[in-house]
Amino acid sequence: MNSKKVHQGAAIASPDLVDTRWSLYWALRGLLRGDSPSRRDQKGEGEEMVRDPQCGVYIPHSNALKRRVRGETVFFCSRECEGAYKEKARM
Repeated sequence: MNSKKVHQGAAIASPDLVDTRWSLYWALRGLLRGDSPSRRDQKGEGEEMVRDPQCGVYIPHSNALKRRVRGETVFFCSRECEGAYKEKARM
């Protein structure tokens, strides 16, 4: 009898898979916004990075969602992080 154990729990993504997904996300987002690498290189300088207060990721200033929260300017990597941050602030 050949018995195989089947894992019934949730799938766990490897760090490499998560990195690949984030890289793909940012590449597609840049393409959809028309932000090609050659256009960025024409500036001749690096771009300021800003930190998302919800998830802690650093993102280019031009790709960030800029919002005013309680009189302070904050930057988010996604609408999901913005919503979670605002929801946490209400508690």
